[in-house]
This record gives sequence, structure tokens and C-alpha cells, in this order.
Amino acid sequence: MIATWFQKAATPFIVAALMLLAASLLGWLALRTVDGMVDEARSTAIAERNAFWEGKIDKANAAANKQIADQASAALKIQSDATDQVRSAEQLLAELKVKNAQLPRRDDCGLSVERGRLLPD
Repeated sequence: MIATWFQKAATPFIVAALMLLAASLLGWLALRTVDGMVDEARSTAIAERNAFWEGKIDKANAAANKQIADQASAALKIQSDATDQVRSAEQLLAELKVKNAQLPRRDDCGLSVERGRLLPD
């Protein structure tokens, strides 16, 4: 009799406990699914952000490399022009030396000593 009465009284509690356990399990599964979706969205957002900034960095690096190449090209042109000017000056100096050597060194020809000193050696 007590066992039957206890069984009748405990049955609703057991059913309620099982329903509570099932609801908790379903809630836990739902939270786990939502957490997985949040993690996936987070990783997708991070990947998109990284791709965006990598693109910006690649674009900036390409522009910097182009500028470096342009500056190197300009430096080579300036160096080439300077070398040409130095060669022209050296050639002019050599011609002046030859012309100076051909000038007479006497005072009776009209070329004074002071004028001869103005010419490079």
C-alpha cells in the first residue's frame, strides 16, 4: 500500500524531472549550435578582415615598389647626365691643355706671361 501510494505520488515528479532533463538537454544543444554559428561567423569575419587588409598592404607595397623603381631610374638618369658632363669637362680640359701646349711661350709673340697663366696647365 505504501509502495503503491509512493509510486502514484512520485510518478508526476519523475515525469517532471525527465521533462526538465529533456528540456535542459535541448537547451544545451541549442546553445551549442548557436555557439558554433557564432564561432563560424567570427572566423569568417576575421578571414574577411585579414583579406581586406592584406589587399590594402599589397596595394601599398606595389605603390612603394613602383616609387622606388621610379626613383632608381631617375637616379640612374641623373648619374648618367653627370657622367656625361664630367666627360665633356674632361675632354674640354684636355683640348685646352693641347691648345695651351701649342701656344708660343715667348714674350715677343704678343702673349704675355700673365695671359699664359690664365690657361690651365
